[in-house]
Amino acid sequence: MIENLKPAYNHNNIPVIFSSDNNYALYLAVVIQSLIKNSSKRFNYDIIILEKNLSEINKDKIKSLAICENISIRFVNISNIIKNHIFHVNTYFSEETYYRLFIPQVFKNFSKVIYMDCDIIILDDIAKLYQLNLEDKLLAATYNVSTYIQTKYNRNVKNLPWRTYLMETLNMRVPENYFQAGILVLNVDKMKKNNFQEKAIKMAESFTPVLVDQDVMNSLCEDDVLFFSQKWNFHNCFSLQYDNLKTLSELPQWLVDDYLNAKRSAFIIHYAGKEKPWSCPQLEYSYFWWQYARQTPFYEEIIYQNMAVKPLKEHVNIDSVFSKIYEFANYRHNLFKYFEYKILSHITLGKKRKRYKQKKNELKRKIKAVRKFLKG
Repeated sequence: MIENLKPAYNHNNIPVIFSSDNNYALYLAVVIQSLIKNSSKRFNYDIIILEKNLSEINKDKIKSLAICENISIRFVNISNIIKNHIFHVNTYFSEETYYRLFIPQVFKNFSKVIYMDCDIIILDDIAKLYQLNLEDKLLAATYNVSTYIQTKYNRNVKNLPWRTYLMETLNMRVPENYFQAGILVLNVDKMKKNNFQEKAIKMAESFTPVLVDQDVMNSLCEDDVLFFSQKWNFHNCFSLQYDNLKTLSELPQWLVDDYLNAKRSAFIIHYAGKEKPWSCPQLEYSYFWWQYARQTPFYEEIIYQNMAVKPLKEHVNIDSVFSKIYEFANYRHNLFKYFEYKILSHITLGKKRKRYKQKKNELKRKIKAVRKFLKG
């Protein structure tokens, strides 16, 4: 029961929280394997996955990774907690990202926890991050460097001037202090004391944030954040987009130095962009991820799944008559399903309508991609 959830170990317990659905279960296993391989016998690692529909097969495969006595892997179904809440998501994010807002309630018997996204790889002992002195701050995180740049130059994000959005919508006084919420050390005791969960959920349901719950947390936690080194949250996508970081002379030197230091020897690599190592193994830093993927029971499934969804022209000769026929057949099928979901999104209500809208938008992207492909 969630109400009775307590640390798995009495001593040296390192609680690490994830949230996942079945689509990300394969990649979650890779993260957990990297955590275990870089763990220490001096600590006990209490790994807890928040979920609502993970299959028993996927759970059993993930549990099989815990082959040492100091590794515990548990699953917590939070369907009853979230069932009365409707959160705003888009095609890039899913509802699971909001699960971390419920940590004060689910983990009320813990003093502090680590929360992590599933699109990362761990290259050092996570206990070192947990031992960070929070100095009575609500949470610890890294600066979001790409957001810092967007804020500095007031670039548009989804047609919004980013600085304007942070200051006027999120009410941030210093937009440059926007943090990245994919890897957090959370002061659960203080979150409960400050009624963080109630405030966060109320805000999350009141508008459509650009970066979902990360925006909500930044709005509520400004001035109550301890920033740690980007070594613990190095963004590979930022490295690809801003390889000329040294030329951005208006950035503070301490931020540039921290980023470059993390790039040389990261403790955690965060594949936060659209290109993921499982779908784009040729990208920089992907080989770290595949090193651990090969050690999981999902390895063959990961390969198969991403061969199936990878754009066809990257796998076969695009001049082949057969490839064009196959592509067109998929296009017709997706077009039919798109109109089916479009109709269902109008005649259904509540969560079903929301789910059909998401499926409709996902197919809309695929249809556009196919049209572009067919046009050459």
